[in-house]
Amino acid sequence: RLAEQLGIATVTLREALEALRRQGLIRTRRGRGGGTVVTAPPDRVKGLVERLSSLTAQDLRDLGDLRTAVLGTAAALAAQRAMPPEVARLWLHVERLQAAGTPGERRRADTQFTLGVAAAAQSPRLAKEELRMRSEVGDLLWLEHDTVDHNHSVAARTHLVQAIERAEGDEARRQAEALVAADTGRLVQLRLQAYLTIIRHESDGDQSRRSR
Repeated sequence: RLAEQLGIATVTLREALEALRRQGLIRTRRGRGGGTVVTAPPDRVKGLVERLSSLTAQDLRDLGDLRTAVLGTAAALAAQRAMPPEVARLWLHVERLQAAGTPGERRRADTQFTLGVAAAAQSPRLAKEELRMRSEVGDLLWLEHDTVDHNHSVAARTHLVQAIERAEGDEARRQAEALVAADTGRLVQLRLQAYLTIIRHESDGDQSRRSR
């Protein structure tokens, strides 16, 4: 049912779940009464900051380049191939994102949106790659996301769906690339802030030790 809702193959969904298991975010128990449950640590923000700090600015830009290639291509193809029901689902995802009030709700709505774009492109390989990237970077995209950031995100996705609905492939690609560029720039800025925080803490620790 989940694979059908996301518009992806079952094998792709299994690979995504396995990636989440390796990150310790979910746990699967087999047998009667079993299932998959979320096991994210209580201090989720701290974990995300540590994860972001483990990446360099170049790492984030490389991820951005890959996201640009995948989502940009998917958007252009979706403008050529999307059927009316698929466009309607994209608008529904945008509405869900706009109504989302927590980082978790926003992340889930945005994941469904980007997977919906890949599904509308009618390219299983693009959908698979988009899902793999979301498992790698999706949570970070909504770290310290305030109301202004949220409104910009909704507007960017609205412009993208408008281009797909009008069957404007070049414009859809441009909107997708601008969306990813904004996400990447924001992550690089957050990474810099995290780095400066670490440096300040180390400097404070050195001064404290010297004073003793």
